[in-house]
Amino acid sequence: MKKEYQDLLDQAAGRSTTDLEFRTKLLKDAPALIQNEYSKELPFQVTFHESSEKNLVFILPPSEEEELNFDDLDQVTGGSSVHGMTLAYGLIPPAYRR
Repeated sequence: MKKEYQDLLDQAAGRSTTDLEFRTKLLKDAPALIQNEYSKELPFQVTFHESSEKNLVFILPPSEEEELNFDDLDQVTGGSSVHGMTLAYGLIPPAYRR
């Protein structure tokens, strides 16, 4: 994923921790919200999910029919848990970065 998209998604994830109206819209239709709020159209589909002890989200890697390069493999196996918030694909909001 290009850094500009990674940064944009990080920004949206970070804002969702303090702006509940934004969070609700992000969960409902992230591409539309990002287009409206940041004037950027994403060249891929993105979906945000809330994760908690009772609602776990698992990201499946591509099927074996699809070949992965090292960057793709890093994206699939990446993820973080920061302050109890699990983030797939290393999307760590700037506020939580060390």
